[in-house]
Order: sequence, then structure tokens, then C-alpha cells
Amino acid sequence: MLCCKPSKFNVTCWSFLTLLSACVILACAVTALDASKGFKDATMCILTNMADLKNSNMTGGNMTNVPVKLDPTVLNVASAVIDWWMYAMIAPGAAYFVILVIAVFFSCVAALCSKCCASVTSKAFIFLGWFVAVVTLAFFCVCAVLGIFTQIPMTEAFWIENVESPCNTSVVESTHQFNLANASAQDCVRLYGQSNCADSTQQLNDAAEQLTKFTLLCSCASAWLYKSEPLAAPGVVGALATLLAFFLSLGTCCTLACCYSFTAAMEKNEPKKDKDKNFTGAKDMELVRH
Repeated sequence: MLCCKPSKFNVTCWSFLTLLSACVILACAVTALDASKGFKDATMCILTNMADLKNSNMTGGNMTNVPVKLDPTVLNVASAVIDWWMYAMIAPGAAYFVILVIAVFFSCVAALCSKCCASVTSKAFIFLGWFVAVVTLAFFCVCAVLGIFTQIPMTEAFWIENVESPCNTSVVESTHQFNLANASAQDCVRLYGQSNCADSTQQLNDAAEQLTKFTLLCSCASAWLYKSEPLAAPGVVGALATLLAFFLSLGTCCTLACCYSFTAAMEKNEPKKDKDKNFTGAKDMELVRH
């Protein structure tokens, strides 16, 4: 193809387009990070309150069980991801951006000086970028699927039935237990005095703690599904930009002669120009002699 033929003009054009796509990828990564703040907060709220409910030592009589059996390993992994959230969200897009920028820089250097090793360096970073592109594409696809999937009515119905409804039932039960514990503590204080009602007071405190944590857990669980919707736009655009950048980097690599020598390709593609120069020089020499 003529547009992929090794030449200074083609290298410059493909490099510029690759740089533009890299900038779009970085912008999508930053946008995804900003859009995920609400999703992160809701997730952290859910994990924190579930962990507190699971690990709490409540002494009250019939405390409501945690609605989900949470594996400690899952909790630890999820907590670690939350701690590194900003880096996890920005790293794939930023890494691909940096690699493409370096590749573009050396391709431009190669266009200015075809005899130096810049073309080899550029192609090496383009090759490395293909592996990073896979990770970046997977990241943006996860964001897109998560954001789009949560907007499907079937998903909302499933979430309400399996998460919100059981959670709200637990809140109702916790409220009932708090009311019973409160009434029992008040009766105990009225009949026997505060100093003789330590158990009743402890049960009331446990019931109040459980009610607070369940209320927070359910409010965060109700909002979690909707907090992930903003991830759809940067996910879709980022995935398309990653595919475009991958294609454009291939084009840049082709203009640098791919696995062959860029210097040799440039000399092969512009032999006529060199011959004309040699012919003109020889003719001038002959005129000088005469």
C-alpha cells in the first residue's frame, strides 16, 4: 500500500495519528477514574460494613445474620484493590500512552535521520505496546460492560430481588430487634436500676450497632448499581481508541519497514533521486574538465 510505504512523510503522518489516539486513551483513563469515584465509595462502604458485621462480637440474643457469607480471602483481595484503586484505574491507559509516545518520538527521529537506530527503538516499543494494548483493551471493556450491563432492566430487577430486598428485610428485622432491646432495657432500668442492667444495656448497644451497620450497608448496596453507570462512556470510547491506536501503531511500524531495515527501505524507495543527484554531479564534473 502506498500510504504504508516507508517515507518521511508517511512516517510523520502515521506517527501523528498514533499520538492523537494515545492522547484519547489517556483522556479516557482519566475520565474513567473520575467516573469511578462514586462506584469506589459504594463498594468500600459495602465491604466495610459487611466486614464489621461479620467480625463483630455482638452479645445480643437473636441478632440478624449477615445476609451474605463473605469469604475472608475475597474480602482481603477486594480491600487491596480498593486501596490501590487510583493506580489500578489509571495504570493500563497511562502505560499504553507512555509506550506510544516513546514509539512516536523515535519514529519521528527516524524520519529525520533514517541512518540512525531510532527506527529500531520505535519498532521495539510498538511491539511492546501490543501486549499492553491487550491489557488496556480488557480494562476498558470491563468498564464498558459494567456500565452498560447495570442499565439493563433485567439486571436492575435481579439486583433488587437478590440484594436490595433481602437487605431491606434485614433492616426491618434489625429495627424490630432494636425496639425489643430498647423496651427490655428501659423495663430493666425502671425495675432494678441502671447498675443492675448491664446485660440489657449491652444488648441494646449491640442492636443499635447492628441496625446502624445494616442501614449503611443497604443504602450503599442500593446505590452501587447506579454508581457504575458512568463507567460506560469512557469504557466504550477507550476500547475503540485502544483498537484504533493498535491499528495506527501497526501502520507506523509498516512505514518503518516492519521487520526490515528502515534505512535500506528508504534507499530502495528513493533510488531515482539518488541517481539523479549522481548524474547531475557527474555532468558538472565533466563540464568542469572541459
